[in-house]
Amino acid sequence: MSRWLLLLRHAEAQAADAAAADFDRTLTERGRAQAHQAAQRIAAAGLHPDLLLASPSARTRETAEIVALELGGIGRTLAPEALYLASAPVLLSVLQACDDAAGTLLLVGHNPGLSALARELAAGALHGSSAAAHAATHGAAHGAAHGAADAAALELGLAAMCRLTVQTPSWRTLGAAVVRAVTLG
Repeated sequence: MSRWLLLLRHAEAQAADAAAADFDRTLTERGRAQAHQAAQRIAAAGLHPDLLLASPSARTRETAEIVALELGGIGRTLAPEALYLASAPVLLSVLQACDDAAGTLLLVGHNPGLSALARELAAGALHGSSAAAHAATHGAAHGAAHGAADAAALELGLAAMCRLTVQTPSWRTLGAAVVRAVTLG
């Protein structure tokens, strides 16, 4: 059974400020435009998330809200505290606990954990799995796809997305072994 996992880094946020907590930083005008563009890329791929998971920080929630609104709503949205600045192993455990009724998951989060998870999951598909693996880098600000990526170099910039095609009957088995294709953009 094919499933899709979308890993989306939050869009551009206000600069860090000694007076404001990192958790409370909101998106800039450019960041809001980036979030709209991310939603358009999801729609253009013909995907509609059944479940949206977002870090509870202001910038990730705002990114997630813009994407959900642009896509006409998403069935269910969760923002567990564990996702704030989470490591790859924490993100993976949250994804593995998702309801199998969801065929497409969207996770909006932070680096370095989100990029580390993308690298970990993409490794099998990008390094010689028997499945057809495709990776293209999409410049969020320029809207251009370019070049082939390799898992070790995979780094999600602001509002960048990694789309993984997963062949598994259950999210519980999510890992590099079940990833069949990777697309960045």
